[in-house]
Amino acid sequence: MANYVAALLKVLDECGLYNRHRELMTYAWLAQCGQLSQDMAKALLVQLHPLLMAQEAYPNLLMRAPDYEELCPNGEPDLIVGKLAEAEDILLGLFLTGNMNCIFAGRAGSGKTTGLRNVLASIEAHNREHPEEFVSTICWDRKGGDYTDFAANNPQCRHFGFEETLRIGLNAPEGVPPNVWINAVSTVFAARAGLIASSVCLANMMRFLVAAMNPEPRRDRLLWPSFELILDLAKAAPLTLFAAKPDYGKTLIQMLEGVTQASENLFQTFDGLDLERDIVRKKLCCVLDVCGLGPPWVSGLASDIHLLQLLLGRQYRYERRNRVDCALCLDEGDQYADRKSEENFPDLSPLSLLLKQGREYGLAVCLGLSAIGPTARMILTNASHYFFFAMSDADSLREARQTLLLPPHAEGILPCLAPGECLYRGPGPWPHAMLTTLNCIPSSRYPRPETYDTHDFIPSKRLDELPHVQEAVKKLIAENRNTRLRHARTKQSDLSENARKLLDLAGIHPYRPVARLWPDIGDVSPTVQAAVRKEIEDRGLASFAEVRAGRRNQLLIEVTDNGYHYLGKKPPTRRLRGGIVHSHFSEWIRMCGVKRGYKAYTEHILPGTTHPVDVAWKVNGKLRGFEIAVACQRNLGSHLTACFLECDVVDTVTIVAAPKRIVADLRKIIDAEPALRPFAHRIQYQSIETYIKELWP
Repeated sequence: MANYVAALLKVLDECGLYNRHRELMTYAWLAQCGQLSQDMAKALLVQLHPLLMAQEAYPNLLMRAPDYEELCPNGEPDLIVGKLAEAEDILLGLFLTGNMNCIFAGRAGSGKTTGLRNVLASIEAHNREHPEEFVSTICWDRKGGDYTDFAANNPQCRHFGFEETLRIGLNAPEGVPPNVWINAVSTVFAARAGLIASSVCLANMMRFLVAAMNPEPRRDRLLWPSFELILDLAKAAPLTLFAAKPDYGKTLIQMLEGVTQASENLFQTFDGLDLERDIVRKKLCCVLDVCGLGPPWVSGLASDIHLLQLLLGRQYRYERRNRVDCALCLDEGDQYADRKSEENFPDLSPLSLLLKQGREYGLAVCLGLSAIGPTARMILTNASHYFFFAMSDADSLREARQTLLLPPHAEGILPCLAPGECLYRGPGPWPHAMLTTLNCIPSSRYPRPETYDTHDFIPSKRLDELPHVQEAVKKLIAENRNTRLRHARTKQSDLSENARKLLDLAGIHPYRPVARLWPDIGDVSPTVQAAVRKEIEDRGLASFAEVRAGRRNQLLIEVTDNGYHYLGKKPPTRRLRGGIVHSHFSEWIRMCGVKRGYKAYTEHILPGTTHPVDVAWKVNGKLRGFEIAVACQRNLGSHLTACFLECDVVDTVTIVAAPKRIVADLRKIIDAEPALRPFAHRIQYQSIETYIKELWP
């Protein structure tokens, strides 16, 4: 005999019907207590058949819809954005007195942009009804035209275009100390540009320019350098004035060129748009048309500067608020909110900081995403209102289940949602996700405006247009040169005789190991050799490095600029890339090639490519390339692929390393690369000891 009671309990549990139909909870309780007969269970199964069929087509395992008192125990929301799909008389809204950070996520066409427009329209209606509680809205229009109608129909809304009227400067918000702001901006720039080590260099350049541009105390706002002026400074002054390692500065120049070329006008200002000063305090709204602004890291940087101006300004002015007075709308924010982007920041990105700390300062963020699978955990955690529209990728479904606290398999409803339908979970007393329908706000069909609104800004100038800044640069260069000369003009008696001889020989033979220099000086004990090394290092006249080569360590020396000045010689205009060890290895291999009668080059660009090899020998019309690995490097595979696939004149490539165990490790790495197996017979491995013995038998 069929057990209809067990079948009923299984159906109620798997489909979650008793969660959504309260009358079925009684039958479930009776069945669990053994008080429900088989006949009654069979009759109930027949009655539930239509519900089960509907459940298969539209898998809804959500909790029942809440009552109005359960959803809004504190009264009607300030902003109405929709209603519950299963209880259409209950309105869904947001409160301006709480955390109003929202995430609207869904695939293309699901309604997330409509949801964002819904919030903006609700705020606009609230401002008309309650002008004393005005809420400024700031919207970044990345797709182009989605929010043009708000600017066209609202006299209190300004519309700025990044190629025409929008100017973004590096100016600090009111109340924020310049040094604090410089550190924040340089960190954000370095994170977006992928140059973490260059942030100190950029900060030093900004500090110098701010001081040079404002030589006297100003009662009005300070002048702040533009990216173009910073680039001019980087090209006019030695990078060693601002960075300990010039290589970092060279990469910084490339990224500064990238940000200045991204837009002809956007960053050309000494004091640009300040959202707090120019929009919020004047009880205005604005739409920032940044459609087409690229590359993506520049677009992210532009948003970061504005977000930091709002948040840091209010934090340093102690402007805590109980109500939201500024809402920021960031549609198409996937590339700025994903985990990879967040990991580039040493702490938190400006967007994460705003979501985490902005609530206390009257700031709210409405973020539009097409997928939540890659979204950073800090961003998802600090939102309070989740509107998840139709989505079907596995990562997003898994993240939605965890974020919305859905029952098992309840995320299966997400791919079935119609445009405008979404699962919503908010910060109120009702902890469950709800099926909701947002109000339909038609998409904007307004054409691109012929003219954009303008805002107050100070035009920027180039370095050759600022004589007082040029004088400051010349003074800085002269002071640095005098300092170096003062250190270099030390009397010879200040150095011991052995130290002076070693430094002189190192200047004559810059790539010879130290052990090969001592015989030309005389019989010097190891104790004296160690003292001489310390003496030279302490004076900053040379740098040393030790490397294991064969059965012994080799001590290498590189004379610094101060050392060359001490010797009365000009420093070399060209230095090989890499550290002391890498540059010495390169030169030794080149010298061996010359000794064998070949034409030899260091840092040679392969013909027909942009790929350099560390050393190249030209032998019988072919090239023998050499790649140097000071330690195990896993990017050698791509280097070798470029040598063999992109250039037809490369005969062999030799990987040189020290010590021998590194050579063995590198062989394993290269052998594991499938793309390099056809070229295995053209890849050789050697220890640097081979070339040392050839040069100095």
